[in-house]
Amino acid sequence: MNEISNIIESIERLLKNNTPYNISKNSGLPRQTVTDLKNGNTNIRDARFRTIEKLYYSQYLGSAQKWSLSYWACQNSLVSLAIDRK
Repeated sequence: MNEISNIIESIERLLKNNTPYNISKNSGLPRQTVTDLKNGNTNIRDARFRTIEKLYYSQYLGSAQKWSLSYWACQNSLVSLAIDRK
């Protein structure tokens, strides 16, 4: 549970320190989705896993590397599936 808390805290810092436009541009998420999270209209714990994943990884990947985010998300999903099957 500690890892999840760290991810949520990291995303909360991202939302606090950046504009919805900038986050949207770097993550590929709709600006309204980011705005709802930033303003508290949507709780981070209620967001889709895909949204959390994109927000988390967008902190480490610039907008020039969006293709890497998609690749990373795909690879991460495959790893998660492999772990779940064990």
